This record gives sequence, structure tokens and C-alpha cells, in this order.
Amino acid sequence: MLRISKSRDNKPKGLQMVFSNGWTVSVQFGEDNYCQSRIDENGHVSSETAEIAAWNDKSEWFKFPSDNVKGWCKPEEVARFVHAISTAPKDGQPMFTPNGYDD
Repeated sequence: MLRISKSRDNKPKGLQMVFSNGWTVSVQFGEDNYCQSRIDENGHVSSETAEIAAWNDKSEWFKFPSDNVKGWCKPEEVARFVHAISTAPKDGQPMFTPNGYDD
């Protein structure tokens, strides 16, 4: 399932993906997120980076080295994160090394 996330003033700011393994990925790039978002004259939001997070169906968050979310992620890192979460075992912890920590 896909869900669009909206800001307090009802502007789209990202999305959530719910996978069959019970994990949900959040990719956010709105004004209040840890990213480089821009809003053009037509109200379209775009960003060169995004904030990522994930949690399972028991509300247990994926833990980054310093927080439950990681900001300023480039598209390649977002794609690797989505892949790691979507392919994690149902009751297991996803295998993911964020950029800027161990690479």
C-alpha cells in the first residue's frame, strides 16, 4: 500500500510504503523535514534529498546510529533503504548501512 503524507497546511510532503513483510518505509521531503525541499510557483514540492525512516507492524522503529530518522539522503540511498526494508524477513531486522556511517 502507498500513502501520501501531507503537511499541517495539507500540502503533499512525501509518502509511506507498507510492505507485505509488515514494515513501513517513510520518505519525506517537505518544508519541515531534514532535506533540501523547494516549492515552486505552482506549489509543487521537490527536493534533491529526503528524510527516511521505517517501522514494523509492532511499531518498532529501524534504528540508525543516532536516531530513528535519517535526513539529507540522496535518491540512491533512499532506493537502497526501500530495498532493504522491503526485502527484510517478516520478524527480522533489515540489513542496511546508511551512507556517511560505514562507507
